[in-house]
Amino acid sequence: MLVALFFADNRLSFGQTLQSQQKLISSHLDSLRHFSSQGDNEKALLQALRCIELNIDSIGKPEQLMFFHKDLGNILKKFNAFSQSIVHLKKGLYLQEKLNLNKSSNYYYGIAGVGLAYLSLNEIDSAIVFFKKGLEVAKIPVMKKLLSNAQNNLGYCYFLQNNLSKAAQYLFAARVNNKLLMPEDSFLMAAIYDNLSLISFSKNNPDSALEYSIKCVNFIRTTSLKTTPLSLKYYISLAERYQNLEKHDKAISTLNLVLAKIEEFNFSNEIENKLTALNLMRISYRAVGHHDAANAVTTEQLALQQQIINGEIEKNEKHSKLISEFEIARIKSLQKINKLALDKNTLDYKLLKQATRTRTFIAITIISSFISLLIISVLVIRKRNKELRLEKRERILATELEAIEKEKLNLQIQNKNRNLTEFALDNTRKRDRINSVIKSLDEIVKEDVSKMKLGVNRLRLELIKQNQNDIKSKAFEHNIDSINTEFYDNLLLNHPDLSKSEAELCGFIMLGLSGKEISVIKNIEAKSVTRSKNRLRKKLGLEPHSDIKMYLNEVQTTINS
Repeated sequence: MLVALFFADNRLSFGQTLQSQQKLISSHLDSLRHFSSQGDNEKALLQALRCIELNIDSIGKPEQLMFFHKDLGNILKKFNAFSQSIVHLKKGLYLQEKLNLNKSSNYYYGIAGVGLAYLSLNEIDSAIVFFKKGLEVAKIPVMKKLLSNAQNNLGYCYFLQNNLSKAAQYLFAARVNNKLLMPEDSFLMAAIYDNLSLISFSKNNPDSALEYSIKCVNFIRTTSLKTTPLSLKYYISLAERYQNLEKHDKAISTLNLVLAKIEEFNFSNEIENKLTALNLMRISYRAVGHHDAANAVTTEQLALQQQIINGEIEKNEKHSKLISEFEIARIKSLQKINKLALDKNTLDYKLLKQATRTRTFIAITIISSFISLLIISVLVIRKRNKELRLEKRERILATELEAIEKEKLNLQIQNKNRNLTEFALDNTRKRDRINSVIKSLDEIVKEDVSKMKLGVNRLRLELIKQNQNDIKSKAFEHNIDSINTEFYDNLLLNHPDLSKSEAELCGFIMLGLSGKEISVIKNIEAKSVTRSKNRLRKKLGLEPHSDIKMYLNEVQTTINS
């Protein structure tokens, strides 16, 4: 528990330190953007160094890292550290993609920035790859205002590769799109005209090249570009086109305009453009025979070159010092990040070890509980299966007992039916004997008196036998009633209009007695039995020739079920 509290306390203090460092990083990033927008690249680079010292790569938020790498890449380009610039600009692009910001103008400018950095390193193929990617991004509907910029960049790259047809294709498209979509972008329009002039000159068409340069300068004069250092480049290009066509007077006047602009707007940093203008002016003066003016320009040119050399040495030393400091700070930051990562890994290992023990205990508890639950479930299932088997066995036994009882009952019925049938046959024989007695009496009457006593005794014996048969007949009727009580009840319940003799007829039919046997038992004629059966069919609701016994068997089956 104490160890856990110790780690928790360390994590809390670490979190507070992290929060304060992130606030400092945000402050330095704001300063970096401010100095970068003011053009003070040295101070902006120093702010980037502060961010590196605070380990921005390890503790910075994704949004902070994205802006940091993007801004630092653009600043390093201004110090001609193009390789390092590309590394940071690519990191910025990766973070923008991760944050789903790949459909914004910042994402496009990041891609274009990488392409321009490759262009500065003369890696034109790599530049074309990124400019094409930028063109795809610019084709998104919300980004179409950047389409002409992407086309201009690609056109210039193909010009440098001497692929003039593709260069012209992209530049003409850029000119059309810029006029349609973003006519206020004067910087881009001037660049497009200048690039078209370069292509025309490369195609040995100096007149067309001069025409595009004049359009470029005339376009600059109508926009805010005329008061910017960028306009000097396009005026110098126009002077070169005049020289190509040996129009040296116009070239000199254009170059004088460049020098006047440098003085008028105090473009003190545009020394290289001034040197280029003086060199072109010297050539034009000599071409028109103004050697004194050419010599004066040469003297001014030499003095300016010495000034550039001295300034470049100082500037390069300062820049080298800044870049060295930047590299040292980056290496120290990486060392600090590695140390923090090692400390964090150690802390994570201890926490992981403790968490592993806890998870092991929980896992063992869960497994034990699961095994106990499984055992209980198996026992319950076994008990339930045993109960189900017993219930099944009881049902089978009950079914078997019921079947035995039914079989026993059927045997009893069959025995009694057999007895009744035999009695019915006895009854038939009784009639025959009675007929025989009557015949005997007729014969006694015909005989004389001396033989009459003998005949009477013989008749007496016959009557005794008849009496015994009557007793058996009553027993027969009693047996019929007792055997089929349930049958008669169910039959009369379904057909309450049946008479007693009709119900008795149903019992005879159930016993399987024929019409003749029934007529013998009832002591009636066989035709009377047939008529009684026909009336019975009507009362039972049967067809005239249907089987009465089949219907009565269904009634008996209902009783048994």
